[in-house]
Amino acid sequence: MNILLTANSHYLCAIKTVIYSLREHTRQPIEIYLLYNQMSARDLDDLREYVQNKCSASLVSYYVEEDFFESLQMEDHFSPIIYYRLIAQKLLPDTVSRILYLDVDVMVNGNIDSFYSTDFQGNGIVACENFDDSSEYKERLGLKKTSHYVNAGVILFNMDYVRKMVPEDAVIGCIRKYSGIMKWYDQDILNILYEDSMICCRDRRYNFQTGCSPDKIQGFKESLENAKIIHFTGSLKPWMKGYMGNAGVRYYKLLWRSGSKGKAVELSVYNTLRRWYWRVTGK
Repeated sequence: MNILLTANSHYLCAIKTVIYSLREHTRQPIEIYLLYNQMSARDLDDLREYVQNKCSASLVSYYVEEDFFESLQMEDHFSPIIYYRLIAQKLLPDTVSRILYLDVDVMVNGNIDSFYSTDFQGNGIVACENFDDSSEYKERLGLKKTSHYVNAGVILFNMDYVRKMVPEDAVIGCIRKYSGIMKWYDQDILNILYEDSMICCRDRRYNFQTGCSPDKIQGFKESLENAKIIHFTGSLKPWMKGYMGNAGVRYYKLLWRSGSKGKAVELSVYNTLRRWYWRVTGK
């Protein structure tokens, strides 16, 4: 199973957690392809050792020059790292024909072998629809009303297609062309580039987005319990102090199992008290 991840040293703990959660739920051999920037040699060695010894997987890393991406205007919690997955065709070896991209703010919560093996049917990607109403996004980007708008946190790439049909120049040209109207940056670009060459997975279990309002999803709690991949959408993440979103406790238990016991206890205690304080005071 080929897995694509993007990170810098700031996300070292989060990326370990993603990999560990995947290892818990598959017996397949795992090959991690990491596109990184601003990560020290020490942190990279630490990650490689963790992947090999704790997760019985292998790690191949590629340094990404950030000259172009640094010139882009980013807002809120976004980083130029989010674009790295869109230029993977420039860096990955030709032997990689299929690879699953995972955001660092996901946790694998069940076996995903069947999703990984999805037949591309000649398309470039397989991804799950964005939970929010995407009609405004499609109108803003000039996408067809009948087109899907997928979430970019979990993407299965057909690299043979991508290398042939979506070269790096096309990605950069698209970013420049739409720079003034993008709201979700890499996600917008992904939906533009693959509008006519995507399979939209209707099974929400493979990218269950916690940031969506529970009243918009019928059986939200049960669906969250059965999710194969839990995606912590929104600016606050479960590894941050102050997180009061869904599935936080489940993430802290994963942190504990993955080896970050101190951080798991710290976050669990702090965010539990913070939630209690908010319920009492409303602040």
